[in-house]
Amino acid sequence: DLARRFGRTVGAVATRRAQLGISKFNGERRPWSAEEEALVGKVPDEELAVQLGRTLEAIKVKRGKLGLPTPAPKYKPWTRQEDALLGTKPDSEVARIIGRKPATVRVRHIKLGVPTAAREVPNRWGPEEDKLLGTAPDEEIARRLQRTELAVRVRRIDLHIPKFNRQARPWTAEEDKLLGTMPDKEAAAKLGRPFLGVRSRRHDLGIRLPNPKLRPWTAEEDALLGAMSDRKLARRLKRTYQAVAQRRLNKGIPPMSTKQKRWLAEDDKVLGTRPDEQIALLLGRSVAAVKARRKELGIRREEDQRERPWTEEEDKLLATLSDRLVAKVLDRSIYSVKRRRRGRRLFRREPSRPWTAQELAVVGTRPDIETAGLLGRGLPAVRAKRTKLGRPPRNSVWKPWTDEEKALLGQMPDVEVAARTGHPLLSVKNTRCKLSISMYGPHRRPWTAEEDQWVRTLAPEEAARRMGRTLAAVKARRAGLGLPNDGTEPSPWRLDEDQILGTQSDRAVAAKLGRPLATVVTRRRQLRILPCRDSGQA
Repeated sequence: DLARRFGRTVGAVATRRAQLGISKFNGERRPWSAEEEALVGKVPDEELAVQLGRTLEAIKVKRGKLGLPTPAPKYKPWTRQEDALLGTKPDSEVARIIGRKPATVRVRHIKLGVPTAAREVPNRWGPEEDKLLGTAPDEEIARRLQRTELAVRVRRIDLHIPKFNRQARPWTAEEDKLLGTMPDKEAAAKLGRPFLGVRSRRHDLGIRLPNPKLRPWTAEEDALLGAMSDRKLARRLKRTYQAVAQRRLNKGIPPMSTKQKRWLAEDDKVLGTRPDEQIALLLGRSVAAVKARRKELGIRREEDQRERPWTEEEDKLLATLSDRLVAKVLDRSIYSVKRRRRGRRLFRREPSRPWTAQELAVVGTRPDIETAGLLGRGLPAVRAKRTKLGRPPRNSVWKPWTDEEKALLGQMPDVEVAARTGHPLLSVKNTRCKLSISMYGPHRRPWTAEEDQWVRTLAPEEAARRMGRTLAAVKARRAGLGLPNDGTEPSPWRLDEDQILGTQSDRAVAAKLGRPLATVVTRRRQLRILPCRDSGQA
């Protein structure tokens, strides 16, 4: 409204309001009176908005709700005084003075043949003003000459006058060391320098401000700087790439060379003597580079050289059990079992359970998904058997739950509840969850003293697997026993610890290193190290 009233753009009005620190108008809505509604549609919207002190949008919305058309603007005849103003000033200014639209003013002066008013010539620069350029900052000169800063800067550049620069004292080594140790404002106050000068100097030297939220660097992390690429180290340490690169620069450590290093005779002798992962750590190379070099020289892997030959009895076990179980029975690694099975083109298939007469009688009498849950078979198997028997599918019919049926929820497995009540298995689960009834299962059995001992000594994953309980139940039990369960990550493995793996039994290595047994087994399998055969462990 102000922009329309002043003949200015909305952006100019908003900018001026922000410069003056005036908040945006946000008046409360006042109800429309009968007298105001009577004027809607009879007076032009712009005139009515000024008359009633309302916004133009509010007038238009109200007129639309009342179903009134846009009123035709009343013709206002031109007076001699208005015609006399034409051509003396720009059309926009004349329109603002006489209260007409700029387009109407433009049409009027064209119709009368009045020439357009010439634009005001800006204040020309005098020689005294030109002498001041470059002797002080542009902002100060603009205030002295009552000109805009942009006009002063453009005039100075046109005359090729350099920007004013105070004779700053040179930076010393002691001042440079202070940068980055505290905020720029504090450093500027301590050094007696401008804030912008301190910030520019810090940026030129590539010094970053400290972040108090970042965790401190440890000696182990500093030892890895330059041993691998910054991005790879950032992923390993769970830090940002910028933090790793800046830390390496501060320590004066050169980056890891991306050029391919030449293989020496000493490096080739190590190939095949231990797993590729360990060799990569020893030589500071990638695992892919070690594998490619070993294959180029025709050197077999260390585990292939140590692996005993396969017998016919062992080959017969392949694909009859899971690879993990076969590995435990044969005292081999799971990778060796998988490689042997795939090399012989054997694929493990679950033995199909024969259909009984009682199961065949149930097929087709209820929905397939309910039959699958009742018989403990897969939905595709039930659907295929029903199609083979030529029986049509049955659509489920919803029926309400009774109080007696709801009393069975949580007292027995959901499958048994579905079989007794005739409700689909999915309906049983949804109803039980809506009533906040916990599921019937082994997790409701009481904890024994032996299980509590396992919870105290084993890792949560290993304890859950041995006891047949869920991981969430084991963690909840640990919290109930007052054991730490904060999910902290274990300490990284060292090279001397990796060298002990496979030399003794996993249990002895775990006791020697002070690590959980499951962690030791997992690490040994990651490095593809065979277990110690003297220990007799499976």
